[in-house]
Formats: sequence, structure tokens, C-alpha cells
Amino acid sequence: MPHGMCYLWQPSLIWLHAASDTTIALAYALIPITLVYFVRKRQDLPFNWMFLMFGLFIFGCGTTHVMEVWTIWHSNYWLAGFIKLFTAGASVVTAGMLVWLIPTALALPSPDQLRATNVELAREIAARKRTEEALEQSRADLELRVHQRTAELADALLDLRAEMDRRQRAEHERQEAEKALRLAQGELAHVVRVTTMGELAGSIAHEVNQPLTAVVTNANACLRWMAASPPNLSEARDSVTRIVRDADRASEVIRRIRGLLKKAPPQVAPQDLNELIREVVLLLQTSLERNHVEAVLDLTPVAPPVVGDRVQLQQVMLNLVMNGVEAMTHVADRPRSLVVSSTVTESGQVEARVTDAGTGVAAPDLARLFDPFFTTKPTGMGLGLSVSRSIVESHGGRLWASNNTGSGATFHFTLPVVATS
Repeated sequence: MPHGMCYLWQPSLIWLHAASDTTIALAYALIPITLVYFVRKRQDLPFNWMFLMFGLFIFGCGTTHVMEVWTIWHSNYWLAGFIKLFTAGASVVTAGMLVWLIPTALALPSPDQLRATNVELAREIAARKRTEEALEQSRADLELRVHQRTAELADALLDLRAEMDRRQRAEHERQEAEKALRLAQGELAHVVRVTTMGELAGSIAHEVNQPLTAVVTNANACLRWMAASPPNLSEARDSVTRIVRDADRASEVIRRIRGLLKKAPPQVAPQDLNELIREVVLLLQTSLERNHVEAVLDLTPVAPPVVGDRVQLQQVMLNLVMNGVEAMTHVADRPRSLVVSSTVTESGQVEARVTDAGTGVAAPDLARLFDPFFTTKPTGMGLGLSVSRSIVESHGGRLWASNNTGSGATFHFTLPVVATS
């Protein structure tokens, strides 16, 4: 029985419904066409498939209105029912996909956030360049390259995070994005190491110059003993022995510096944390003396080996010790004491602590201390602690800071030990 029977075949009532349904169907047909045109013109738009799903759903709704007009004169209700069933299916799928998509869409960074990050990064780079204009030309060139590389890596990290948000639907693509992120963090860690070593250029030069000066002095002494008549071979031999000893000392300093500066994939192996601490403190000895800081080592006598990359763990310890030294720059009413200790926790991990006697960390800054580009130092880049936390966490550990009861602050980090069979 046609639908018109329900309208008692009254022309005015029939044409009211027919005109209304036809107008709605035309509007519903125009909306999907507009959405398809928009998606084709903006293929870079995230989640463009969602617009197509809405278009399919609206097209089904329009078709049901067309069938409303058709069934006024023809009783094809089975066809109308199947069209409604198709529309119902499309609506359920569209609604489900929309609910699934909402958390991902909300996680996308806004253009204002990206612009604010870029502005802050540009401000940090400009401030860093202004403070280093007084250094020698070679170091200025190095710092310029570091700033440029830091800006490129920061932009790459932002792009990578956006790419990871778009690829969450596939497990394989997510793993590829995480691999690229680890590589970028390794690049950034290398840049921070080069920057730190650049800041320590004076201390390193002094550390190398001492044994080289001794080599020259002993060499001259050896020449005098050999030129004597008769030559004093015993004294000459002692001079040569001292030359070899001092040359080995200079070689060891250079070896440690090259180890920190080299750019190589992480080499995970069992490490003696106490030995790493001693090497870093020895490397920074001249810097500690120049800043009138007394380094006190309080190391556990039996420290089980930890799993990690030697260079990366040295970088973490180097950053924490240098932060402790810089925190005591303006301390004049008490000894500048820096205590570096290690212990084994109740959970079986090895914990290292760096305790300074500085002014401590302001309470509001403790929560942001490890955020990228956050710094409390006038010339800081805000990357050292952020990279250090990334390194420690990638090794399965944890890095945090706390204020001391009296003065100063303590930085702690824990590392898992080598598993025993």
C-alpha cells in the first residue's frame, strides 16, 4: 500500500511531504559532495577519512528521504528498509570511529603551542650566542654549530612527535617512530656533551698542559745529563722514565675526553658505577679547584655492576657534578663542599647522589627542573638535566632532585644491576 494512502491522497498534504523530503534529500546530497571536494583539496588534513565517513552517513540519510518521496506512490518498503539498514550501519560505524578518534585529536598540539615553543627556542639560542661572543674564534665557531644543531634537533623532535600521533593506528609504524626518537635523543645527548666539554675547555687545557710541561722539563733535563762529560746515564734514564709517566698521564686525559666526545651507538655492558664516578671527578679536578670546591667521595665499598652505556652514564654524572659546582658559585659564608656518594637500595638497585652546599632549588622549580629548555641559569640552555633524565630512564632507572635540610640540593639517580643467573 503506497504511503499516499496514509495521507488520504490529499494533494496539499502529499506535496507538503514530497517537497520537504526532496529539499532535505538535495541538501543531504550537497553536503557529501562538499566534504569530498574539501578532502581532495586538503589531503594534508589529519583524519580526513572521518570527513568521508560523515559524508557516507549523510548520503544514507538523504537516500532515506528520497525513498520517503518514492513510497508515497510506490510501496517498495523492503527497498526503503534496506536503505535505512545501510544508513543505520553507517551511522553506528561513524559514531564509534568518532568516539575512538577524540582522544587522539585532543592530543594534537595547537598552532599557538608550536609557535610559543619556537619563539622560546629562538630566545634561548639568541641569549646563548650573546654570552659567548667574547670567547676565542674556534670556540665561537663550535658553539654556533651547537646552537644550529640544537635548533634542528628540537624541530625534528617536534615533527617526530606529530608523526607519532598520526601513526598510532599501526603497531609497526609506532615502533619505527620510537626508534627514530631514540636516535634523535642520542644526537641531542651528543650535542649536550660537546657543549659541556666546550664549557670545560679551560680546565681540559690545564689538565693536559700539566703533564706536557713536565715532559718538556724532563726532556731538557735529560739533554743536560747526556751533554755532561762524562754523560750521566742514570739521571738521564730517570728523566726518560718520568717523561714516559707524564706522557701516559696526558694520553689518559685525552682518552677520557675522546670517549666523552665520540659519536657512536650506545654500547650496553656491565659498568662499575664507582669507577665512572672517580673518572668524572678526576676529569673535573681542575674545574673544582678553580671554583674552590672540595669534592668528597663517599662510595659504597661493594657496588654490584649496573647495565648501561659507559659514555652516557659518564655524561649524566658530568652534568650533575657541574650543576653542583655552578650552584655554589655565589656561596661565600660556608665551605663549598660537593659530596658524591653511592649506595645499594633496599630494592637491589644502585643509587648515586650528588649533594651540593648551594642555595637549593625553589619549590615551584622542582616540578619543572627536568623539562626541556627550562633553566634557572642566565646562560643555560635547559637541556642538560632533561637529557640526563632521558638517559637514566632509557637505562631503566630514575632521576630526581630534592632540597637538603640545611642548604643546597641533592640529585639522585638509580640504575638496575646486572641480572644474575
